[in-house]
Amino acid sequence: MGTLAPTTFNTMKAFTFLLLVGLVCGQDWTCDECAEGGEALGAFASSETSVPDCGACSARVDGATDALAWEETITAWVSGLQEEGFCGAQEDPEQCKEAVAFLIPLAFPVLVAQPRDWVDTFCVDIWGCQA
Repeated sequence: MGTLAPTTFNTMKAFTFLLLVGLVCGQDWTCDECAEGGEALGAFASSETSVPDCGACSARVDGATDALAWEETITAWVSGLQEEGFCGAQEDPEQCKEAVAFLIPLAFPVLVAQPRDWVDTFCVDIWGCQA
């Protein structure tokens, strides 16, 4: 397994962060639910039993990445970003909605088609799978 160039690795980390932000922005959570979710995520992430083996991790990451090209995923992302949590917070929400509707259907298939050489590094170095 090779190592990633710093630029590729940082791009992958930034993309992962943006995916998570997009998912969270579309949710309507109370402060209590947010705190509970944070505790659950922390417990899950630090649990030894929650870390899949490297083959399972790679399969999950590849599957999640492949899903970005599905029409229903693209539609959900466009809809989610156009809602108030993202576009509603921009200076020009209508321009944001148009940009999202144009960009996401073009960008996600391009992202899916990119080399997946970062997946193994992500699973081992970030997720902590056991080789």
